[in-house]
Amino acid sequence: MTTPDQKAGGEKAGDPRLDYQFDIYARYGLLADILVEGFGGRERCRLLDVGAGPQQLLAEFLPPGFAEITRTDVKGFDDPGLVIVRPGDALPFADGSFEAVVAMDVLEHVAPAQRTSFLLDALRVSARLLVIATPIGCPAVEEAEREFGAAFLHLFGHQDHFLAEHAAFGLPRPSEVEAALGATGAFQLAIDNVRLADWLALNVSNLFLSTVNDGDGVRRHQNRRQNVAIPAALRGTQHYRRFYIASPDEALMARLASRFDPARLQDAGTRPAQPLLVLAEHFRDYAAAYDAPFVDGMREALAAKDSHIAGLDQTLDGTREALAAKDSHIAGLDQTLDGMREALAAKDSHIAGLDQTLDGMREVLAAKDSRIAGLDQTLDGMREALAARDSHIAGLDRTLDRMRLVAICTAVLTILTWLLILV
Repeated sequence: MTTPDQKAGGEKAGDPRLDYQFDIYARYGLLADILVEGFGGRERCRLLDVGAGPQQLLAEFLPPGFAEITRTDVKGFDDPGLVIVRPGDALPFADGSFEAVVAMDVLEHVAPAQRTSFLLDALRVSARLLVIATPIGCPAVEEAEREFGAAFLHLFGHQDHFLAEHAAFGLPRPSEVEAALGATGAFQLAIDNVRLADWLALNVSNLFLSTVNDGDGVRRHQNRRQNVAIPAALRGTQHYRRFYIASPDEALMARLASRFDPARLQDAGTRPAQPLLVLAEHFRDYAAAYDAPFVDGMREALAAKDSHIAGLDQTLDGTREALAAKDSHIAGLDQTLDGMREALAAKDSHIAGLDQTLDGMREVLAAKDSRIAGLDQTLDGMREALAARDSHIAGLDRTLDRMRLVAICTAVLTILTWLLILV
């Protein structure tokens, strides 16, 4: 297992994995060590990450190109790369589909009645190696989770969902996990991970920092210090989590047992790095590193603000002058407007007089219209009388024409008569 000295000397200060909180770094760091030890130097191996969640932590901690990883979870998290498996269902893969199957902090979220079948199904699809990591079901760990849950509830006003499910289902007991795996005849290995006192102190500290200004920046700084200074496991102390490793390959298990022999761990009683001391050193160093640039930055920011305020004052003076000019212009407009109001009032009075004149003219025109209507009636009567006279005159003309004809005829007869007499 990687020691703090190996961490400090073997990893670059810019390694982004050091930004993860201690519990994640210790968990996935150990998992990566197990897989590299088991399959290092082989061709790209096929891995199944059960209960992977939305992050791709396994890929981040393994060497680039080391594995082809398939991820499953009971939720999709809007990630098309996740294979969704409903709780209680068998994994949708053929026997031995993967060289290794891993399930990190998943077993405690499986209903107790389904845990054995879950383990057996995970072994079924694994050709060579199964790695299960889960909190250890014992009173000390359960009490630590209650303390953390109380702090979470106090800060946020509601329970942590994952810890609530731990309490509802109960943490897996080591004897239950070992019995389920042992029934298959697979070779087993157990590796403890994260001392319980470290888990509680560092997680609570991380939780508190999530509520303060620049909390993310402080946490990243703190995480890097912790991940270098604090071992992932110690000999002779209670741990929070246990890795259970099972494989039908005896040689592989012998190699892992040698590599992760608990006798190689640092003894808890001799460890100089205590979590609270690391936290105190971190905050001291962070404050020292933060104060100087912070104060310098504040001075620069204040100078910039003073310059900005001076510019604003000049702008404000110009604005005042512009406002005074606008006020003068508005006063002139008000005077012009008053004159226009007076002119409009005079026009309104003149229009009222014109309206009265127009009303009188309308009355005269109405009287004339009435007079014209009467004359039209008289004229119509005269036209009818003239028409009657014209008809009478025409009759007299006809009578006169007849009388002239009779007179002519009479004269002619008289002349003829006299001629006859004379003859």
